[in-house]
Amino acid sequence: MAPDSGIIVACDFRQEWLLPWWWRHYQSHNDYPVVFVDFGMSKEGRRWCHERGILIEIPSLRISLTEDLSSAKRKAGEERYGPGIGNVRSAWLKKPLALLQFPFEYGLWLDLDCQVRKNLEPIFQGLYLGFEIAVVKDREQNFDFMLPNEIHYNSGVIAFRKGSFLQKFADSLIQWKDQLPGDQEILSRAIFLHKPALLELPAAYNWFFPWGANEEASIFHYCGGKGKRAILDSFVPADIDPLLCVIREISTCSK
Repeated sequence: MAPDSGIIVACDFRQEWLLPWWWRHYQSHNDYPVVFVDFGMSKEGRRWCHERGILIEIPSLRISLTEDLSSAKRKAGEERYGPGIGNVRSAWLKKPLALLQFPFEYGLWLDLDCQVRKNLEPIFQGLYLGFEIAVVKDREQNFDFMLPNEIHYNSGVIAFRKGSFLQKFADSLIQWKDQLPGDQEILSRAIFLHKPALLELPAAYNWFFPWGANEEASIFHYCGGKGKRAILDSFVPADIDPLLCVIREISTCSK
């Protein structure tokens, strides 16, 4: 393991119930330091994260689906992710700003609904070889908001090396937030336009819950409301923290 590598996850008060579950699976296979980003956690959530890793905050960013997208773009976003997108979009779009605050040279972003099942060193190896970013290509590629020849990548798992592309990703947020529904569309647009040294990861490093079982998956992504309910069904006592395990909302979004 390179000495300047780490994991980054983010959380708001709605997702705090996922923290013990995510941590149990991650810690079973890895010992990279973890950076927790406060997207609006409770006092108890911040305490929990501070006891286990590095807790950081990012500048406030208030983005509303209604205010920032035209009705046509909003409809396309809801068709892609479901009607609940308006409740979570502001958190999604904080992601590039969070990556800029990452304190290590090599990083791996994981959404909290990603179950880590194996050691993650193979993902980092590509970064050590010189790639700037490594992501999994989405199976679906036919979206109205995509440019000709643009490729859509999923942003639930992002391996990255600190450098100019992260700033370009953040700059793209400001440029495209009124045209694109979420962070992964903005990330895909930034990759398409700026052409960083890109490594396309095998699907096993971001295997989606709707794709079915896969014992070989290194990261199983329980996306969407059905995925979150599957996580709840799998809970063991170690996943239940009385101060955190308040299920305030299970997103209806497919992401």
